[in-house]
Amino acid sequence: MANLYNTLPTSSENPHIRLLELLPGKGLDDIRSDLHEVSLFGNDAKEYECLSYCWGDASITTLITCNGVPVPVTVNLAAALTALRKEDQPRLLWVDALCINQESIPERNQQVAIMCDIYKSATRVVVWLGAEGDNSDKALGLVPSLLAVRNHFEKRQGTPSRDEVPTKVRSIFSLSPAEISEMPELERIIQDEQGRKAFLALLTRPWFSRAWIIQEVAVSHNIDVVCGGSTQVLSFDELAQASMTFNYLDLHIGIGPRRPLDRFWDIWDTRRKHVHGYPNTMFQLLLRHRWCQATDPRDKVYSLCGIAIDAKEEEERHVDVLPGRVTVYTSESLGLVLDRPDYGVLTVEAFPRVAEKLITSDVGLDLFSAIHPSSKRMDNLPSWVPDWSASEWFQDLRKSIKDVFFNLEQQNPFSSLVEKEDGSMDLMKNKHWSFPPQITGLERTLLISKTDAVRLQYLPIHNASAGSKRDVRLSDPTGKSITLSGMVVDTITEIGQLGPLPGTPPRYFIEALSDWAVIASRTTDHQSTQPAGPIPRPPYANMNDEATTFAAYVTTVMAGHLYLPAHAAVEGFEQYHRQVTLQAQMSQWESIIYLKAELATGRLAAHSPPPPEVIAELESYDAGALQITVDEMAAELNGLQRDGKYIEQVKNSLGVVGGRRFARSSRGYFALVPGTGTVGDEIVVFKGGCMPILVRERKEVLGECFVNGVMKGEIWDEGCCEEFVLV
Repeated sequence: MANLYNTLPTSSENPHIRLLELLPGKGLDDIRSDLHEVSLFGNDAKEYECLSYCWGDASITTLITCNGVPVPVTVNLAAALTALRKEDQPRLLWVDALCINQESIPERNQQVAIMCDIYKSATRVVVWLGAEGDNSDKALGLVPSLLAVRNHFEKRQGTPSRDEVPTKVRSIFSLSPAEISEMPELERIIQDEQGRKAFLALLTRPWFSRAWIIQEVAVSHNIDVVCGGSTQVLSFDELAQASMTFNYLDLHIGIGPRRPLDRFWDIWDTRRKHVHGYPNTMFQLLLRHRWCQATDPRDKVYSLCGIAIDAKEEEERHVDVLPGRVTVYTSESLGLVLDRPDYGVLTVEAFPRVAEKLITSDVGLDLFSAIHPSSKRMDNLPSWVPDWSASEWFQDLRKSIKDVFFNLEQQNPFSSLVEKEDGSMDLMKNKHWSFPPQITGLERTLLISKTDAVRLQYLPIHNASAGSKRDVRLSDPTGKSITLSGMVVDTITEIGQLGPLPGTPPRYFIEALSDWAVIASRTTDHQSTQPAGPIPRPPYANMNDEATTFAAYVTTVMAGHLYLPAHAAVEGFEQYHRQVTLQAQMSQWESIIYLKAELATGRLAAHSPPPPEVIAELESYDAGALQITVDEMAAELNGLQRDGKYIEQVKNSLGVVGGRRFARSSRGYFALVPGTGTVGDEIVVFKGGCMPILVRERKEVLGECFVNGVMKGEIWDEGCCEEFVLV
């Protein structure tokens, strides 16, 4: 394909691109096209559309004609071009696989660096979700009904949802039959289980997990969504509103996982923030979208460069707020996270480069929160460098950064912002405005956009090193090691089984919590076994009191339950534990009832005859008595769901157990540690770090921990620090 391409001019002020002229055709006609070189901003700039799609399997290709010669393209791209071409006139498109010479690394570097501008300059972006299938026509047909339901909620409550989020929409499980009957569209959706399954299936298509779409969607002005040969074309924002309404209604329950809906929210939320001028840092974007997939792992980073405030060279206004004071600085003073995308650098070299930039920037040691607690890592990657190629879900322990939006026309915390002679700014607090009560006293950062809105970013709440200044030295010019100063808190002496991920069957969750509770309740004579040294035991280790021990255990497995008081966390934990236990037992009894029925009709023996001992065990149960038990459990479960006011908050907080283990140290500290941890690993607090880190053999970083009694800097002693060379 090299003969298709001439070298593009590399002017940074007026970059050049190629556009694909898709020639007219219909049906099974061959796909014909021509490539044209144009400037992106110059006098010869053309109006064009961008195609956003998944390449598909690169080993399975078909031929199209481009500039009169046969060119191989993936089957999915060929299908997209066939569906999008017009019968009577050409269509001018930008398509990455054809408009970039993929065999030229210098050109790929240059074009990827301007990808943001390419999509931003397009008159329209067309999203190709793939060929028709899995009842995709039903899924698309559900969108108008979902939008009608959203509108009904807003009209009934008299005010639209703020900030384009359908917050007025309520779960179907909180609606009475009379309320549902007021909305014929909702009744039809509830009855249409096939349509709801199709909608979830649509959101699990490969396009929604592709790394590059985050930037493509964020910067594009007009986005249309196309699937197969359907004549229905949706705007991306309509699909997003329908997806959020589906989520708020809890329509996924009983038919599939929530995760596709949450991922769509991540995509749309980044678009929303970018459109309204709320800047995102590279680290925030990497954490939010780490679940995305990329054939080339480097694209997990490169695909976000165009929308990250600290990966841009142009000046942005950035405001840092400390108590009573505001300082303004630009992206130049932030320090660029990346130079430019470079496909000439191996992934095991590219990721450390990014990590070095992050750990020496405002991100600092929060970098370690991005290290997956249980996933297998890429070979030859330093342990202190996050492996961005891993896409398995996990929840960081810092408590993810919370965003709160304030409309300056209604609520302006900067109405008394005064610039001083030295260029800094003083903040005179507006008496009509205050921070939410749960974060009072925390250090905060505000990013002020060019629009009438403010994005409030809460910095990490924990402060294990008591606000000490970090000491990071890049001790190896190859990027393989760093040197930090830190204090060893303790050594792990007991560790529990791996915590299950959200969505795992309830019995596994119960097994893990039961195993952990045994470790927490085990009494040990720490007076005689604790190591010598100035570090004290935690207060809960000194008390022979079950209530105190249990409260400390709950705090640990919920990583601090920051938004619940202690009594509410314990109450909610007990209620949620009972709820999950009931669900596991009900599932077991219902399975037995079903199998007994199958056995009685002969269907079980006909399809897969069970062993005699299984038949004997089934026959020992009384199906009628079991059904009564299940009904009683269901009634208790409904009561918990109705009256358990803290259950949902506890459930959300317990997401942190996924991929982690409960552990106890030699001094009696309770800790939630990475799933890769084991007995003998050390808990270390590094200077400048908010979170304790689990370290193996004084050199290998395993990830962040929550250690009860350490998170507020209670035991920090800079005099106990020593040097660690992490590799």
